[in-house]
Amino acid sequence: MSLRDEAVEIHVAVRYGRPIPEIVDEVREAVSPLSGDRRVDVMVEDVTDTEEARKEGSS
Repeated sequence: MSLRDEAVEIHVAVRYGRPIPEIVDEVREAVSPLSGDRRVDVMVEDVTDTEEARKEGSS
């Protein structure tokens, strides 16, 4: 997350299976009440499939 004068920038990694625009909208809706007059920019940095996420979670 970066807080700038004009925007809040959020970087996320998501799990494959849901539409990315839907996830971005949900993140933006959750953060917007906390951002004041700043724009909320959401950047999807990575998309992980569920099998890969399970492997990483167990290591």
